[in-house]
Amino acid sequence: MDMLSKVIKCLNKEELRYLKLFLKRTNARDDRKDVQLLDYIRKYPNRDLEQLSKKLYGDNKNAFYRLKNRLLEDINKSLLSLHYDVSHPNHSFTYLSLSRHFFHKNAFDLAFRYLKKAEKIAEKSNQYEVLDIIYTDYIRLSHETLEVDPESYIQKRKELASRINKIREIDDLLAVLIYRIKRSQNYASGDEEVLTILRRTIDDYSNSEDLDNSPVLRFKIYHAVSRMLLQQMDYVSLETYLEETYESFEKLKLFDKNNHDTKLQMLTYWTNSLFKNNKHVESLKVAEKLHGEMQRFEKGHRDKYYFFYVNAQIINYSILDPRKALSIADQALEEAVIRQNSIHRIFVLLNKAQLLFDTGNYKSANRSIIQLKLDDAYQKLDTAFQLKISVAEIIIRFESNDFDSVEVLISNFRKDYKESIASGQFERQVAVLKIMEGLMVSHDLKKNKPLLEMVHQVINELDDARANEIDLINYHRWLKGKV
Repeated sequence: MDMLSKVIKCLNKEELRYLKLFLKRTNARDDRKDVQLLDYIRKYPNRDLEQLSKKLYGDNKNAFYRLKNRLLEDINKSLLSLHYDVSHPNHSFTYLSLSRHFFHKNAFDLAFRYLKKAEKIAEKSNQYEVLDIIYTDYIRLSHETLEVDPESYIQKRKELASRINKIREIDDLLAVLIYRIKRSQNYASGDEEVLTILRRTIDDYSNSEDLDNSPVLRFKIYHAVSRMLLQQMDYVSLETYLEETYESFEKLKLFDKNNHDTKLQMLTYWTNSLFKNNKHVESLKVAEKLHGEMQRFEKGHRDKYYFFYVNAQIINYSILDPRKALSIADQALEEAVIRQNSIHRIFVLLNKAQLLFDTGNYKSANRSIIQLKLDDAYQKLDTAFQLKISVAEIIIRFESNDFDSVEVLISNFRKDYKESIASGQFERQVAVLKIMEGLMVSHDLKKNKPLLEMVHQVINELDDARANEIDLINYHRWLKGKV
């Protein structure tokens, strides 16, 4: 899919309506070729454009390429025109662009006035990167007019540079951690070096005087601390920290439309930490708070957080009411927002498989695992996560008494994950496979002392809570049922 098709796919109804008005601003004819191209791509998003190209221009492909480029440029202009004052960053950039326009026309008084407007908006929304550009433009403008004192803006830019450097340092660390957390989904190992650097950074800035005056730094500290506690799986501390931080931010009225995404993220972490601490009723209450906040600001972040709301319901009801959890999972898989996001779809299928396994419906659990592994997004998952899904599949097959498939799957497992097994990081999973092989030939586990010893070794390695944390299917609980 080329860039034009991708951009058109992202347009919402309001943007499409405004775009058509924008395209017809000089010529309202219905047979405009750019409108035909727009409608064709919307109707057939995955179809080749060769047929339309020949219909519009015959063999003149260059003319069709120019039409595509012109339509893309018009979409860009339309979006900028529609959204120029929707958010503070866009609005300040608009005034900054106007200031530069008048600067190049030598209308320095107007350039100064528009720059003041841009500065006021950028300061109000703590847009430090935008302010840095604005201060630079002030200094350049001082060459042309006495209305601007360059020394004051030089000093402001120096102070701002120090603040931006601090924020960027935390941003860089967060980018690494967020990427690794998303990729591994908490099932892969962490990075102690990154955590050490992160702790040091937080220590450096947690007592900063700027913290009391800057909502941006407060949010940056929140992101850093929450990610660190999440990576450490310290859910008790995370729950306490999130509750206190959320209530503090609410009291100080720090939440607004511009940081609503962060508010929803905070509620997501909070409901998940409550679940990890076995506070299922409380977790569901926070999940409903999340659902309510998802409806605000024209539901701008609803699709992004729908999965996390549904996931919170499924995992909590898997303890309180497994049948209800299965019903929610089935409903979620019918939702377009879940179907269209392959990673979210995979996790709902995985939750469903776990629920079906826990309720003894092994054949249906196996069907969910197969559907999950056939999904294109499965190959994008972290290797450690894929490995644990494969072990879960083998256990499900084992409980279905499909021992022929178990033998084949174990053999394939050892080939597919040869390097991972050799690394020694997955001894627990390898031991579980060996136990299954032993159970298939040993009908009385109590008489097979070496096998029984191996079972107890896996059981005693971790407590039930920790096993539930790191295993997709709780090996600890499953093996206890065998002895």
